[in-house]
Amino acid sequence: MDTENDRNIYAINQVAGGYDLLRDVPEAVLDEYGINILGATSPQGMILEAGFGTGRLLARLAFQNRVSGHPLVAVDSSAAMADLAKQKLVAAGLDRSVEVVTQDLVEYLEGHRGQFDLVHFKAILHCFPEPVLVLDKITSSLKSGGKIVTGHEESQVEARIEGLLRPYPAADDQDLEMILKHYFELRRIMGKEFMPRLFPAGDSQNAVAYLQAKGYVVEKVSDDQTMNFTRQFRLADLLAAIGGGTFGVFRDGLVTAERETLYRQLLEFCHSHNIDRERVRAVPARWRQYVLVSAL
Repeated sequence: MDTENDRNIYAINQVAGGYDLLRDVPEAVLDEYGINILGATSPQGMILEAGFGTGRLLARLAFQNRVSGHPLVAVDSSAAMADLAKQKLVAAGLDRSVEVVTQDLVEYLEGHRGQFDLVHFKAILHCFPEPVLVLDKITSSLKSGGKIVTGHEESQVEARIEGLLRPYPAADDQDLEMILKHYFELRRIMGKEFMPRLFPAGDSQNAVAYLQAKGYVVEKVSDDQTMNFTRQFRLADLLAAIGGGTFGVFRDGLVTAERETLYRQLLEFCHSHNIDRERVRAVPARWRQYVLVSAL
């Protein structure tokens, strides 16, 4: 039985294990992002990390929280992801400083109304069949005056993988641009045209706009210079992600045979265009972060 269309693909060990490919972020950026989360709420304010993935940010957040001492809860529905995150916390001696919960996020939030002083989420809404419901549950889990922190990565890699067409950022790697353009064209020819998600991982602005319509105001937006870094990647990793479906967007509407066909066609494309798949490439990237508070 194929598992391509599972709602939570990150429960699949292969997907969880390949999650960090093309997603590596310098610790300095993780630290800056985490410091902003801790500083956005009151001392001893209770923080929820909603959807922690492999736990890279969670581990840095827990490390920074040793001094501030916020009660910190982390929820993710994927046991495979939770195992990876717990390994990082144990390795850093921080496993007792975080309450790690493996549960469907909507169910968890429903059972914890009005409990948190701050909820952080990043690049999770695309994983849910009803992302608007997730946003509504997040707001209902906050105490009066509670805050929401969210963000995304802006880079050519993140934007083009998700089919975000507007030109932020510029096409710094022309080979990457050609490959992804060809990928989306192959899907169109196959009759499996890619449809961008309403709340893509690489752009949190739609989520921010939805929250603003619910009465939240943007209290702070990160400075463009504070979380800049260089996104390094190999095209070989990108092609492996396409073939293996280790990104949700590379699974949407496709079965295994179709992904494998696309992978072979892209290999042929690279060969015919003399594209080096193994070279480590670099493009500019930045994390953008929003802090929101209810105005109601």
